[in-house]
Order: sequence, then structure tokens, then C-alpha cells
Amino acid sequence: MYMKHQLLTIALACHTTLFLSIIATAQSEAIVGHWEGAYVRLGAVQTVMMDFTMEGTSLKGTYDIPDLSIYGEPITDIDYKFPNLEFKPKHGIFKMVINSDYAEITGENKKWNPPVALHLKRKLKESPNYKKEEVRFKNGDVSLAGLLYKPIADGKHPAVVIIHGSGEQGLDTNYYNFWGRFFASRGIAALIYDKRGVGKSNGDYKKAVFDDLAGDALAAVKLLKARKDINGEQIGLFGISQGGWIAPLAASKSRDVKFLILNVGPAVTVEQQELQRVEYTLRADEFSESDIAEALAYTKQMFNVA
Repeated sequence: MYMKHQLLTIALACHTTLFLSIIATAQSEAIVGHWEGAYVRLGAVQTVMMDFTMEGTSLKGTYDIPDLSIYGEPITDIDYKFPNLEFKPKHGIFKMVINSDYAEITGENKKWNPPVALHLKRKLKESPNYKKEEVRFKNGDVSLAGLLYKPIADGKHPAVVIIHGSGEQGLDTNYYNFWGRFFASRGIAALIYDKRGVGKSNGDYKKAVFDDLAGDALAAVKLLKARKDINGEQIGLFGISQGGWIAPLAASKSRDVKFLILNVGPAVTVEQQELQRVEYTLRADEFSESDIAEALAYTKQMFNVA
């Protein structure tokens, strides 16, 4: 009799475990996958894509906002108890409800005034039309970590080295990564890299002059020119912001650079841009004309001393 009782207890425990496992699997399947939709606020619509995965018992997520050049940004503060989902992407905390029958997730962030609505539909995720390859190259003692975005098609491709703007930028910078995808999906290989002293690159960009940064870009060109899948006669530079000064400087030092693209690049000298920044900022903050003139005189003196 005791043995039968034990067997019955074990059977019930196994059945309960299996039942709970089935429920957990069903709840995971309800959320895991690729979703596409939009934020909506005051009639304005902004496209967003979200991907959810299970890592052990933890739900993880990332989101893309192509309009803002954001890709693979982590979703934080996820609280999931089917059918309710709460999480925090770029636009604050959203409280959502999953409708498995219609394969959609709907909700809003009520703390914005007016609120931001979010509507997502489950979609089949398209395979990217480019490949990625980690690369490394050197400029003297500085070793730089890069990522080469390549078209899927075989053959020799034209290529472009993408040069950063000012500050701490590299492989994790969304806007920078966006251009890698942009060019590679259109048949042009694109090389991005961690600026010296950023990410996996050594050195220190804060102590570097423009010649140093131009040399880093040319080291990337040299790497591309040596590759069999790159057309060595069609390699150019794409300079973003501060890169608009660095790219032409690099091109003036090498015949291997065949074209230049400058994106929000400066059209004046560094000194002239700084003088304009000082003037426009102080005027916008309603400083007096005499204060502005004094600040400009000080800035000119600073450049003369430097």
C-alpha cells in the first residue's frame, strides 16, 4: 500500500512538472521572435522592430529604429507574465498586452503627455543582405579593431572606410554602424572601426592630432587594398562631422583614395567653426553684444597661443 502511494505521488509530481513545462513553453512561444510595428504619438508614426529571445529562464530583447539609425539596442527592465509585458526601450516604460490569436502586442507609455502608443505584429525576419567580418589593422604602434560589412554577392567590390566624428565613437555607435549596413546592402563594402582608445582599439584619441587620425584611416585603406574581395581601384573615404576634416587630409596623403564623401562635414577651418559656435551659442542664450565680443576675442587668443 505504501509503495502504491509513493508511485502515485511520483506520477502526480511528474505530471505537474510536465504541465508547468508545457505552460512555460507556450508562454515563451507567445513572445519569442521578431516583431514589427510603430510608435504613434500625435499622429506621428515611427517604425520600430523588436526581437525577443529566451536565455535560460530570462527573456531578453533588442530593438531597431531605422529612422534614428538605431540597431540592436537592448530592451531593459523586462517584466513578463503572459499575457502582460512591461519593458523599457528608448521611449520610456511601456505596459503591453500580448494577443496570441492575432499575433500582436499592443500598449502604451502613459507617462508621456500625450501618451505614446506602440503596436507590434509578429513578422518573419528577413535575412540581412550583407555579411560581417571582424578585422584588425595597425597604424604604427596603434592596433585598431574593425568590422567589415560586405555584400553577399561574390566578386571584387568597391569599398569605403567610414571615419568617425569627434568624441568616443566605434563599433558600438549606432549612427556609425548604420552606414556599414547602408553601403553593404547596396553592393559597396564598408569598413568601420573602433577609434584609437575606444572599444578594442588601443592608443588615445584625446592625445591624437588630425594627422594621427588620418593615418588610422589610411591604415584601413591599406587593409582593404590587400584583400582579394575588394577592388583596389575603387576605395574611398566617408567622413562624418569631424571626419569631414580628416578624410580630405588622408586623401591628400595617398593615391589609393579614389573618392570622398563628406557627411555633415565642416566647410570652414576648425578655428572658424569654434568662433561661430561661441557666437551663436552666446547669442541664443541672450548674452550682450559686448560679452559676445569679449568671448570671441578670448577664443581667438586661445587659438593663437595653441
